[in-house]
Amino acid sequence: MRNPGLKRLRGFMRVLLRRSTRLVLVYIVATSALIAVALPVILPVSHNYYALDGARLGHLKLAKRGSAWLLTLRDLQGVEPGKALLVVAREEPLGYDELEQVVEFARRGGVVVFYGSESATKQLFEHLGVAVSHLGSVVDPVFSVNESSLVLVSTASLNTTLLLDSPYSIQVLGRVEGVDVKPLAYTSALSYIDSNSDGEYSVGEPIGSFPVAYSIRLGSGELLAFCARGVLTNSVFSYNVNWLEGLATTRSVLLDQSWARASWLLYLKLVVSTPRGASPLYISLLAAALALVTTYAYSAAHERS
Repeated sequence: MRNPGLKRLRGFMRVLLRRSTRLVLVYIVATSALIAVALPVILPVSHNYYALDGARLGHLKLAKRGSAWLLTLRDLQGVEPGKALLVVAREEPLGYDELEQVVEFARRGGVVVFYGSESATKQLFEHLGVAVSHLGSVVDPVFSVNESSLVLVSTASLNTTLLLDSPYSIQVLGRVEGVDVKPLAYTSALSYIDSNSDGEYSVGEPIGSFPVAYSIRLGSGELLAFCARGVLTNSVFSYNVNWLEGLATTRSVLLDQSWARASWLLYLKLVVSTPRGASPLYISLLAAALALVTTYAYSAAHERS
């Protein structure tokens, strides 16, 4: 004769196993989906001039200093120019509307620090109507730090020395009415133009002091155009931070990140992140979503059993 109590226990265990299996499966699927969404945002991404990139040409050190990032240059219209310093660093040339936003910000009294690739810097001058000639990359085997591409330059007007990452020289060929362009920084007399880009001096390559930065007065503001891949990037930030502090004084520092909108991942990370990682708000939202999914999964498994 079968034991009724044992039969009820077996039935209870079967029901509990069905509930547990469904709950675990739903929970695993939901958790995997949340992780798939969270990981691309949490994991580090490397991209030149990105605020969250700790590599050589990233801007993580600048971001940690306390600078805010702009996700669109149109936001400059709501910024008081006399209280802000804008940092623009680009790999690709800016669009016409972007250049207009930057130039107008300077004209209204803002200070702009501009650097990046040769094509981006050259385009800035051309947008202002200033004719220029690209001389080539500048290498200094003596006045450099660690490697010849990290070049020390002197700025007589600012009475300081800056360290530039991968500088190049652009020569201004003429003047434009309403645009006051003056050389701001020069390399040493021992530097040379690396015409064949081999990192070594070859016979015939020009030797001397070359301009690698210009001060451009626009309206009541100023645009500092550096002919270098890095000025406030991680590779040289510790050398130039005191200069930045003196230049900004009471101004807040704004870092242009509008170019990141072209990549949904880069843009999303900026929206939900801080210089020290994912924002507490983002983590809280993920935790709340996970709790809701868990509650729903348990309810669904309980009702179907």
